[in-house]
Amino acid sequence: MELPANKPQTRAPGRARQAILSFDDLTWAAAQAREMFSPQDQLALALLADPELDRVLICDRPRSAPIKLAKDLIDRPLKFNSSLRDGHWQPLRWRRREPVSIAALERVYRAYDRRLRRVAERHGMERPAVITGQPFVAAFAPLEWAGPVTLFAVDDLSAHPDYQRWRSSLLEAYRRVARDGRRLCAVSEAIVERVSPQGPAAVVPNGVDAEMWLAPGAPPAWFDRLPGPRLFYVGTVDSRIDTEALRSVVPEDVTALEGAFEGAWHRRRRKRSSSTVTSNVGCVGGRSRPASSVSVS
Repeated sequence: MELPANKPQTRAPGRARQAILSFDDLTWAAAQAREMFSPQDQLALALLADPELDRVLICDRPRSAPIKLAKDLIDRPLKFNSSLRDGHWQPLRWRRREPVSIAALERVYRAYDRRLRRVAERHGMERPAVITGQPFVAAFAPLEWAGPVTLFAVDDLSAHPDYQRWRSSLLEAYRRVARDGRRLCAVSEAIVERVSPQGPAAVVPNGVDAEMWLAPGAPPAWFDRLPGPRLFYVGTVDSRIDTEALRSVVPEDVTALEGAFEGAWHRRRRKRSSSTVTSNVGCVGGRSRPASSVSVS
């Protein structure tokens, strides 16, 4: 792409002009449904809005084709607005879960690597930077055709109770990320210590975009109508939250609001009722959260 003669060149020298982002165990539709609140979601939006990037490819986690078809028939997901510049890949396979053994993971992600390369080439990419939230992609996909590879780690999955089946595989993935000199961007120093990267590393504390909190604006109208006092929790409600303890500390006259429900805990909550935690719990996500938290304070 040629710039006009009178327009200064502002692109940082050596910076990648094309980028691939692969979610950890989520999809673009799921990110939209939770109002793009997480660090990975915000990173996807930042890449799509970056004027210095010529090509962007957003990749969902691999999903089971039969399960995706069944779910899409029940609840149609929001579509990605694809263009010549921005692309979206939804890799499908038969199996639902990741394999556990190292040999099987190597086999699965070598195949994933070949498929991703073909998709990137069809999208007009040449040696794009790859950013992935999935340690298995960073460790077991060769990605020799790509540019720099960065693991964007928002959690130490080896310590997460929902991933204990893959703990040894995740630890090996972290070891390979370090051995191969992959780049690491993490939301805490604890994750950096776990991975012990040999390549470049950076920490974005808690994955927080400070600009979202500079001018929070007005909270949602429904939020303003809630009675006080209010208890506001900023974070994700998953299997690590002690719901019994939460119920015990939230009095009946307090309106409790929290972050997005995720994973198996989210599915259990939907199957039961909204009173799984307490009867007066709501959910605030995305850019409504800073405004709502200011309102509480």
